[in-house]
Amino acid sequence: MNCNPIPERKDWFITDRKPTICPHCGAKEVRKAVLGYPREEDFYNDNIYLIGCIPDMPIDRTWGCRNCDAAFFKNTQRNLDALNGIWRRKSEPEEGEKVIKRTEKEKADLMNEVMKKWVKEQKEQSLEIPF
Repeated sequence: MNCNPIPERKDWFITDRKPTICPHCGAKEVRKAVLGYPREEDFYNDNIYLIGCIPDMPIDRTWGCRNCDAAFFKNTQRNLDALNGIWRRKSEPEEGEKVIKRTEKEKADLMNEVMKKWVKEQKEQSLEIPF
């Protein structure tokens, strides 16, 4: 099992599967994390870890330690991207979906066109440009 700490937080870990023992406190209290408003039975259920109504940022934890509140995130590309500040719309385009790939020059030209159009609209409305 690979269980690596996340540098930003001492009690956050990225792991490829659910740990048996919490590396932060050493307790065998790691359970599946459940997000949302809990029912009364959930408070007495020892098989889940309640996150509550406020999610973790930037992604929800997959498992949590009931003893020390350590967070464990599944080692998936989506989770790694989210923890590094990268948000992807989809992992891969669907079959038949049109994908536009542009070069950096094409992107810059497109942005220049958009800005020129915006500046022209602002001048027509006789508003000052804020920059």
